[in-house]
Amino acid sequence: MAVSLTLYLFGKPGQELPEGEEVNAQDLRALGKSLQARLEEAADLVEKLTGAGWEVQMGLYDLFFSHPYIETAAQAEAKLQDLGIDPDRICIDEWEDEDDVDDELG
Repeated sequence: MAVSLTLYLFGKPGQELPEGEEVNAQDLRALGKSLQARLEEAADLVEKLTGAGWEVQMGLYDLFFSHPYIETAAQAEAKLQDLGIDPDRICIDEWEDEDDVDDELG
């Protein structure tokens, strides 16, 4: 098995603000504050996770985390809780890795 974590950072501007509608300065300032808060929280999570051995890569709008010794969603959830991170804050994906599939076929 393999497991990864995904942390959504932000969306396209048309998702962050109502696409096709009028936007004013107050809307932009509010979005800026929201983005700052989300990125500050993301930075805190990156510090905790990388300090615990997770590797992080940037996606288009999100961060992907992997750990060489954590192989199941249950292990990942337990590790998050140990680090004081709410598991509901991060998407946990579990799948069979290539080695597992090769072993089944071989």
